Amino acid sequence: MAKAENLFNLVQLGHRPTQKEKDRRFNRRNEVYRLARNSLEAWEDIFDKEDESAKKYLRQTIELAKQVGFFSIWMMVFHDYPTVLQALLLAFPGTERTYFDEMGHSKLDLPLPSDSLPEDK
Repeated sequence: MAKAENLFNLVQLGHRPTQKEKDRRFNRRNEVYRLARNSLEAWEDIFDKEDESAKKYLRQTIELAKQVGFFSIWMMVFHDYPTVLQALLLAFPGTERTYFDEMGHSKLDLPLPSDSLPEDK
C-alpha cells in the first residue's frame, strides 16, 4: 500500500493545477472521466437487455477505453459492473489480473481522493 501511495504522490495524480499552470494530464484525465461517465450512463440503460445490443455496446466501450487510456478511471467508473471490469482487465495488455478478484475489483484498497475528480454535471 505504501508503494502505491508513494507512486500516487510521485506522479501527482491528485494535483489540481492553478490557473497559471498548464497541466495537460489533469485536463485529459477529466476528459476521460467524462467519457467514462457518459459510457456508464448508456451502459446502465442497456446492460440487462437480452439482445445483442449490450454485447455490442460493451465492445464499443472497451474499444473507447483502449483508445483514450486511463485504465484506472474506467475501472473506477464501472466499479459496479463486473462484466465491464473483466472485459477491461482482458483488454489492457500487461494488466496483472492476479491483483483483481473474480468480480474485477482490486484486491488492494486504494481510495482515490474525492477532490481529484471532476464534479458530475
